[in-house]
Amino acid sequence: MNYFLGIDGSTGVLTADFEDTATGGNHPVAGVTPLADHAWYHAAATYDGTTWRLYLNGTLDRELLVGAYTTEATSIQHAGLGTAMTSTGAASGFFNGLIDEVRIWNVARSTAEIAATVNSEITTAQSGLVGRWALNEGTGNTVYGSAGTTVNGTVTGTNWGWWAAAPFDAAPPAPPAAP
Repeated sequence: MNYFLGIDGSTGVLTADFEDTATGGNHPVAGVTPLADHAWYHAAATYDGTTWRLYLNGTLDRELLVGAYTTEATSIQHAGLGTAMTSTGAASGFFNGLIDEVRIWNVARSTAEIAATVNSEITTAQSGLVGRWALNEGTGNTVYGSAGTTVNGTVTGTNWGWWAAAPFDAAPPAPPAAP
């Protein structure tokens, strides 16, 4: 797959990856903070052309210099929320949890920009926002693009349902103790 943001099943940390156009190689990064079950988190990943950054609740969780690569953007790879997808569009695995307020940007947002919107819905068009799904439909299986984006999605599979919105009360992790 060309892009991935999820939770590593063995370590319980945020993880991300992208494929580059030069070699087709992958460039993974893994966070350091284990995620607790049954808790809401705001997760974000950015790549600015040289450095991966993973954020939890608006706070930098991991930074990794991977080098200057151009991310792959011309493939036929399908996008998915809560699953990885094959090139034919078939889901491969699933996220066993709740998802709300998904956003895709075509710019690497700064720490300040991420922190400023960690506890809010984005309801209007924003510069660089290319995909946004509130997941507030409550009925049917269509997920509507919003906030200036027009790409709709379809919920597939079984054993899923609509839930109340995220509480938008994510608190940044406590700083480490002084040495």
